[in-house]
Amino acid sequence: MKSRLLIIAALTILTTVAWFVFLFRPALHKKYSLTASIQESSQRLDDISRIVLDTPEFYRKYKELLSQKKSAESQLYSREDLIRLFADLDSKARSHSLNLTEITPSIEELLLINRNYPGDGEPQVLHLSVIIKGYFVDAGEFIGEIEKENFYQGLDFCHIANNTQGNPHSEIQYAFKAVLGTIRDSL
Repeated sequence: MKSRLLIIAALTILTTVAWFVFLFRPALHKKYSLTASIQESSQRLDDISRIVLDTPEFYRKYKELLSQKKSAESQLYSREDLIRLFADLDSKARSHSLNLTEITPSIEELLLINRNYPGDGEPQVLHLSVIIKGYFVDAGEFIGEIEKENFYQGLDFCHIANNTQGNPHSEIQYAFKAVLGTIRDSL
């Protein structure tokens, strides 16, 4: 009877161990795995919820920064804009049978513009001087065409020198202010 009791106890223990190894342990492992997955999903949902709640603020900041960028870009000028302006002035002079001999923006002024950032609504202004040679009528048409451009801000000075050696051409130095933010729009 004792051996029978030992066999029953051994079988019970063996059945319990087999049940634990084959049934309970995988179920327990699956439960832990599901619990970890649920916690990870919960964390992801919290992150998504936070992102969704922050989206309007992000969008508002994005729009604000975009408008600041556009404002800053409209007040800045690029080297390409100035080169296009110079080429446009040369083209206009040639179309009026004038010889454009010099275009001079002040180097000090260019350096100052690069260092100073204008305030809101304040455009950057560059003082330009062009020296042209040709007839008065052609020069007047050229100057009139420049004054109609968007970038034209106003006259600084005009100096006319006539050649006394029988050449009918005059040398005209015309200085004006150009609003740099509008150069891109007008050319």
